[in-house]
Formats: sequence, C-alpha cells, structure tokens
Amino acid sequence: MPGVDKKVSNVYIWCCGATDITATKLAEALGCKVGKKKPVAKDTAMVIGWGAKTKDKVALGKLPVLNHPDYIRVNRNKFEALKLMQAGKVPVAPFVDANSINAALQSGAMTLPVIGRRRYHQGGKGFWMCPTQSHVQNAINDESGAQYFQNMIEIADEYRLHVFDGTVLHAVKKVARTRKEMEEAYIRQECDRLQSLAEKNGETFDEEATKKVLGRQAKRHAEAGPDMTIRSNRKGWKFSSVKKYSKPMAAAAVKAVEALGLTFGAVDCCVDAKGNPFIIEVNTGPGLEETPFKAYVTAFKTAIEDILSPKKAPATPAVAQTAKKTTAGPSAAPKMSGSAKERLRQRLALAADMVDAAETDEEAAVLEKVINRVLTQGGAV
Repeated sequence: MPGVDKKVSNVYIWCCGATDITATKLAEALGCKVGKKKPVAKDTAMVIGWGAKTKDKVALGKLPVLNHPDYIRVNRNKFEALKLMQAGKVPVAPFVDANSINAALQSGAMTLPVIGRRRYHQGGKGFWMCPTQSHVQNAINDESGAQYFQNMIEIADEYRLHVFDGTVLHAVKKVARTRKEMEEAYIRQECDRLQSLAEKNGETFDEEATKKVLGRQAKRHAEAGPDMTIRSNRKGWKFSSVKKYSKPMAAAAVKAVEALGLTFGAVDCCVDAKGNPFIIEVNTGPGLEETPFKAYVTAFKTAIEDILSPKKAPATPAVAQTAKKTTAGPSAAPKMSGSAKERLRQRLALAADMVDAAETDEEAAVLEKVINRVLTQGGAV
C-alpha cells in the first residue's frame, strides 16, 4: 500500500549508543528513520523506543509510541523495575535495598546466598556473589558498592523470551559452550573490543598479532569452564533457539513486559530446580540476528500498519451501521435512560450485540478497537 510506505518512512526508531547497531538494521528493513536524539514531532508519524537513553521525562504529544522512553528509563533502574514487576504479581526472586539487607537476613525475609547488584547494571558488571553475611558487608563497602540484594535462584534452565504485544515471538535457551567455543568466543569478543577502542583513539590495530596474544589468554579463560552463576555471553554461554518452554514462564514473561508499561522486550527468565518460573530482567534494545530479527521486523510492520493505516472492517450491513454510530461520537449513539447502573448495562449489551454480529475475527478485532477507544474517551457505545 503506497500510503503505508509513505507513513512508514516517517516512523522513528529512537535508540542509544549501546543499541544502535540492531536499531539501524531494523530501520533499514522497515524503511524508516533511526536516531539517538528526540524526534522532531512534525516530521514523525510514530516512535519506536529501542533502548532509548534519556535522563528526564519525555513529552511526545499525541504521537503513537511503542516502548515510550519514559518506561525504558524506569526499566534501566533494575531495582525500580523489580518493584514494578513485583507489584504486577510477576514472579521475581525476593529483593531489598542495601540499607535493609541485614534486617531482612535476620528476620528470614531474605536467605543466603544473595546476589548484590547496582541499580544500573549490565551483564556481569556490578555483581557480588554473597554466600555469607561478611560477603554482604564487603559488597556494600566496596568502592562501587552494591545498592540492592536479591535471593540467588537455583537455576535449572535459563531462557530469553522475545515478547511483543502479549505474544512470544521467539525463544532461546542459554546453553554452555564447549572449551573450544569458549576460546573462539573470547578471542572474537576481545578482538572486536580492542579494535573498536583503537579506532576510537585513532590508533593502528594489528589484528593478527592481537589474536595471537588473545589465543594464549583464551586458553586460560576457558580452563574454568562456563560460569554457573553469571550465565552471560562473556562467561561461557550462548543462546540456542528452542520451540518448547514452560507455559507458566511464558505467561510470566508477558506479564513482566506489561507491568513495565512496555509493548515489547527480550525477557531474561528461568526455571528453578523445582520447576518454578522466575523473571530476571527485561531488555528493551536487544541485539538481534537472523530468526529473532525477522520476527521483530514482521511484528513491527504489522503494528505500524495497524496504528497508522488501520483496516476498515468489510462488515455486514448490520455491523457497518453499528460501527458508524460508534465512530460518530457520543451524540450519534442511542439514547440511554434510567440509573447509571442501567445505562451501563445497556451500553455493554449493545457492545455484545455488535460483537455477535461480527462474522469474522477481523471484524471483531476492529470492533474491539472502536469499543475500547469510545469507552476510554468516555463516550457511549
């Protein structure tokens, strides 16, 4: 549809330095804009937050937004994100701030071992493994200082579920690398890091010599095997696509994204030794390749078209007539009489009649949007 293509070109993917590689690829695949700064409203039809990094609240007016930067900013504070998920009844391991950890351990609200973390952390940084209370105190007194603590989960299996609008798009499971894979991954990761640093400082970079030096270090790195506590890419783990995963865990992942006010996210989650699901955190700007990348592109295309160019229902005459009444506003709706309770019954009955008249799922989906919009805006169905 030509109209859709024109509007898509004005969709803006708002990213940051840590998420711009995937964001740029998404923009190219979708045919839209991408940037690290706040979009210009008059030139923008819609905003997609891809790990956008902001310090203060962001006003985007009436622009449609998927993953508002304000919600992304709150999610960056992992302690605040845990509180939101806990309030949304998402299964997370018990946690308290650093000022309360000693009292929590004494009362039994928290139990050793615990993990100390910074409020803002990424990967294995800002991490303290605390098997004893002395370790807890050392973590608090550390120069960078643990700011909150969380009970350690006895993880049986760890996953990342890519959730989009209440649906799991793609699932991967963390699996341990072989020693050879660990060595290769270490060399590749460190070489990329050093090359990037050299380019940033305007220095020459000898890739062949660097790989030789890193090869010796990689063997020592791989000797210990995968880290069983921090299951990260740099600690001997990799993602492997899976089709089977716990339904309760998937439901918890969807609930976590909703509790954080997000539309989509890569949810790090796990199943413990007893089979209980736990949510670890939600990533709003994950690195994507191949299958998950294609899944997001498809999901974004659908969402953009639904929001910017919603399809009109090819409804039966009865449905079309009802839909016309609802979109015309409160003044065009049938008059209601009686008490507030009775008027509400009549509204809901009319909404039910509209749904019953729909003959296809497509018609029902359109009616759902219309009814939700009218009820939210305070009009009469």
